[in-house]
Amino acid sequence: MRAVEKHTKVEWIKLYIKRWLKAPFQTNKGIKERTSGTPQGGVISPVLANLFLHYTFDKWMEINHPNNPFARYADDAVIHCKTEEEAKKLLESLNKRMNICKLELHPTKTKINKKATGINSTTKEQYSETLEENIEDLVSRLKSKSYHSVPVRRMYIPKLNSNKKRPLGIPEHEDKIVQKGITKILNAIYENDFLDCSFGFRPNRNCHDALKILNHYMEKKSVNYIVDVDIKGFFDNVDHIWMMEFLKLRIADPNLLRIIGRFLKGGYMEEGKKYKTDKGTPQGSISITQLHWYYAAIRLLTTAFGFLAYYRLYTILFYKKRPVGSPELPYHIHV
Repeated sequence: MRAVEKHTKVEWIKLYIKRWLKAPFQTNKGIKERTSGTPQGGVISPVLANLFLHYTFDKWMEINHPNNPFARYADDAVIHCKTEEEAKKLLESLNKRMNICKLELHPTKTKINKKATGINSTTKEQYSETLEENIEDLVSRLKSKSYHSVPVRRMYIPKLNSNKKRPLGIPEHEDKIVQKGITKILNAIYENDFLDCSFGFRPNRNCHDALKILNHYMEKKSVNYIVDVDIKGFFDNVDHIWMMEFLKLRIADPNLLRIIGRFLKGGYMEEGKKYKTDKGTPQGSISITQLHWYYAAIRLLTTAFGFLAYYRLYTILFYKKRPVGSPELPYHIHV
């Protein structure tokens, strides 16, 4: 209520919010009085929850820890710290803040994670100690065509709603620098080619944007059937030959193609053993896999059907009747 009172002096608004917060709720064992919390599912609950966390967390972080960038989504947050010691002190301070506001951090979900490094364990901080010399040496090797990426470090993360684990490839910090540069070049070339119906791994586009346009298709158009498509083991099975052929359609620079080819063939290290990569591209590495979807499927499918692509997932919509002279895509949303 203190947070609400900061924003309104209208007595009847404060009265009804207070009554709503204190309203009892029905359970299998009868009616129970409410002394804390807001019921999830209530229309006003998300607004009140955001208002509470705005003062409890957001403003507190902004005032007390201005040098620690953070992002919050509902009651989950990620806070960036430079050192482990800084992270421990911030977490201790945050615990005290939560106790004051009669909340507590989740004991198992709240933890300090160290950023993963490649096989040589070179951190960003270590590389930055002699940054000018390192960059000068890197540029020299790129110009002399002697640059070779090192194998990525293979690690596994749990798959959502599955007992299986997803393999990730963690590159060395120097290789990340080269990959980011290549990614900027590729985005500058292919963002002009990619269609409005594709959303995965693209700047300023996310899954929520994909859902918005999909919702428009389904509500406003005469959709009779929907086909959901998921490519099995996409990252593990991308064909290197086809990938390079697709790249050559828009890129003529042999030096750039050589570096990308070396990344694809760089291999990975797992439990001290090096493995070759004759196909596939490691998740967590350079994001060139979207080029494969573009040339292999999107151009073909959008000539006939309403089509939406996000990541390796596709949704194809079959219309009852396509109006004569209508464009390939019935509706475009630019975000």
